[in-house]
Amino acid sequence: MDKFEKCITNANDIYVYFEIANMVEPERILDVGMFLKRMGAISRQAMLRTIDDDIYMCGIDCMEECQVGVYDNVYNRIEKMSDVCSDSVDCKLGKYDLAYMMRLEESLAGKLWTMVSKCSKYAVAEKKGFEKNREFMGDCIYKDMKLDDDEYVIVIFG
Repeated sequence: MDKFEKCITNANDIYVYFEIANMVEPERILDVGMFLKRMGAISRQAMLRTIDDDIYMCGIDCMEECQVGVYDNVYNRIEKMSDVCSDSVDCKLGKYDLAYMMRLEESLAGKLWTMVSKCSKYAVAEKKGFEKNREFMGDCIYKDMKLDDDEYVIVIFG
């Protein structure tokens, strides 16, 4: 996938990212795919929303070919997608209150969903990606959300 195809420009996606973080009030966030990097953020702020600096954020980078130093300040920890996907499906990254699984490449999504289901309390994804990978999640419940024509889910792992 071309790096520009990975860029996030959908205002609803950006709104949902920040709004769910505000609602869940997590202490630790796992950002699978580094959503903030893909939307071009240079801080933890967009659309008048902010993710507090005291929230620990780990990013899993799906745009490794594009390295910009500012993301070392946005995320507390950054892991390469290639390293995470080459490991077992166990989450060696710690436990997280909230994981984002927004707009990921289909070829990696199953293994990543399995990992996230083991290390996160909640996850947020677009509904289509969630439905395609439901078999990888084990015991969970979810709540649908719709914003204009875009559909999302908040997944609660058991």
